Amino acid sequence: MKAKLTVCCVQLNAYPLDRAEEGLAHALDMVDEAATTNPDLMVLPECTYPAYYLSGWPSRRSSLRPTSEVLALFAEKAKRYGCYLAVGITEESSDGNTYNAGFLLDSGGKLVGSARKQFLWHFDSHWFTAGKASDAIETPWGRVGMFICADGRLPEIPRVLALKGARLLIDLTNLVSTGKDQTRLTNPQVEYMLKARAIENQAWIAMANKVGTEEDSIVYCGRSLVVSPQGDVVAQGSAHLPEIITADIPLPFEPPGAVDGVFWPTESRRPDTYGDLVHPFSELPVARTIKEDMVPEEKIPVVAVLQLDMGGTAEHLATKLERHLRSLAMQGVHVVVLPEPPAGKGPIEQTDALMRLISKTTAEADLGVVLVGDEVDAGEWYRTAFFIERGNVIAKYRKLHLDATEIAAYAPGQGAYCIVRGRRGNFGIMLGYEGLLPEVARILTLQGADVILWPCRFKINRHDWFARTRAVENRVFVAVANAVGEHGIGESLIVDPRGAVLAQAFAGREQAVSAMLPTAEARCKAIVPGTDAVLGREPISYQRLVE
Repeated sequence: MKAKLTVCCVQLNAYPLDRAEEGLAHALDMVDEAATTNPDLMVLPECTYPAYYLSGWPSRRSSLRPTSEVLALFAEKAKRYGCYLAVGITEESSDGNTYNAGFLLDSGGKLVGSARKQFLWHFDSHWFTAGKASDAIETPWGRVGMFICADGRLPEIPRVLALKGARLLIDLTNLVSTGKDQTRLTNPQVEYMLKARAIENQAWIAMANKVGTEEDSIVYCGRSLVVSPQGDVVAQGSAHLPEIITADIPLPFEPPGAVDGVFWPTESRRPDTYGDLVHPFSELPVARTIKEDMVPEEKIPVVAVLQLDMGGTAEHLATKLERHLRSLAMQGVHVVVLPEPPAGKGPIEQTDALMRLISKTTAEADLGVVLVGDEVDAGEWYRTAFFIERGNVIAKYRKLHLDATEIAAYAPGQGAYCIVRGRRGNFGIMLGYEGLLPEVARILTLQGADVILWPCRFKINRHDWFARTRAVENRVFVAVANAVGEHGIGESLIVDPRGAVLAQAFAGREQAVSAMLPTAEARCKAIVPGTDAVLGREPISYQRLVE
C-alpha cells in the first residue's frame, strides 16, 4: 500500500442552468488541471452538472445531457488520469424520480459507489426526491463514505457511514452564504460543523464546494477543505476563486483514536440507550413539545455558566461559590451551570457540603443550579449531575459515557437521560466528553429539551466547535460551563439555535457570563424554508446507530 493518499478538492465556478454546457466544460478543464498534481482521488462539488438551482426544471430537462452521458465524460477522465473521481450530478432515475446524486468512479472509470442526498435543503424538494442511506465503499485504501452538502448537518448521516467502517468521508457540497465581501464568505459547516464531524467520527473529510452566484441570489462560499480526524484543517481554498485544493492523507488510515487520550467518540457509544433515534417522530416527546401553547415572554430563562477552579477544599470552594451564586441571583439569573470537577472518588462529604450550600442558597432565591459531584448508591459510585432548585434536588443525571479518567472510579449510568421540565423551559443535561457524541444531544432534543446544559473540564477547546454544532443541528440553546485552573481552560459559552455565541467567558480565570434564552426559538426546528432539523430526519435509516 502507498504511504499516502493524495486528494484534490476541485473548487468550481457556479454556472446557472441556462449555461450548463459552459459549467460542464469548466469542470472538465479543472479536472485536467487537477491531474497535474497526480492525485489518487479527485472530489468535485454537488450538482457539478447541470446546476444547483433548477428553476423550470421539468420543462428544461429534455434539452440537457442525460446522466449516463455526463457520467461517461468524467469516467473517461478518471481512466485517463488513473485516479478515483467523485462528482455530483443530477440523476434522472429509472424510477421516474430526480435525485441530487454523487458518484464515485475508480481509476479505470468504473462506477464503484453512489449516494443520493437525503436531507433536502430549502428549495431542493421542488425538483429532487430524497435519497436513502448509502453504504460505505471499498477502495484500495480502505472504506470511504459519501454524502452531499446538507447531509452533513444531520449527524446521523455521516455517523452511519462511519459505523459502517468509512475512514474517509467525501462531502460534495454547494454551501451557500451571504455577505458584502465575497472574499470573506463562510458557512457553519466550514467554520465548525465539519471539524466536529471529523472528530466525532474519527474520520478524514474531503469537501469540494463552488464559488460565485446562481440566479443572482444563490451565493456560494467556496472554502473547499480537507479535515483530519483530529479536526485540523490541513488544506483549504479561498471563498471566491475556482482552484485546486490538495492534501496528502497518511496511509493506512489510522484506527479510531482517543480524543485527548481519554475518550473514544466511536468506541465509547452506548447503543442500548439510543432507542429514541430510531423511533418515529410522532412517538417522541418533541412532537408534543413543539406544539405546546406558550406565552413567549414567560419562557425566557436567564442562564449563567460559572467557570471555576473546582479543585481545593470543600470549604474554599463553598466560600467562593456562595459569593458567585448570590451575585448571580441579584443579576436576575434563573439557572446556573457549574463546571465538571476532576474525576476520582473525592470525599463524598465534599459533594454533600456543596449540595447543602446550594440548597440553602436556592431556597432563598429563585435560582436553579446544576452541580456535578459524586453519588454512592448500593456500593456503586456514580458521576452525577444534580439539578437543585428551591432547596431541593428536583432531577439528577448519572453520566452514561465515562472517559478513561473516570472508568476506574465510577459505574456508568443505566440508560436514563435527564430532562428538567421547568417553568421557563425544558433543560437537558450532558457531561464532559458526552458533548462529542452526536447521539446524546440529539436524544435530549428528541426528548423535548429547549436548552442543553453542559458542564465540562476541557484543557483543549473542544467545547466551542461542539457547542455550536450541537446547537445548530438540533435547533436548541447550549450552555457550556468549563473548568479553569489545573482542570480546564475556561472559555465557557452560551450558544443560540443558529450557532451564534450569545456570551463567552475569558480563558484561564474564574468568571460568570449569562444570557436571556427565548426558548420559543428552540421550539421552531425549521432551519430554512422546507428544511427541518427534526422532521427532516429519516429514523428508519438509522438502525445502525442502535446495533
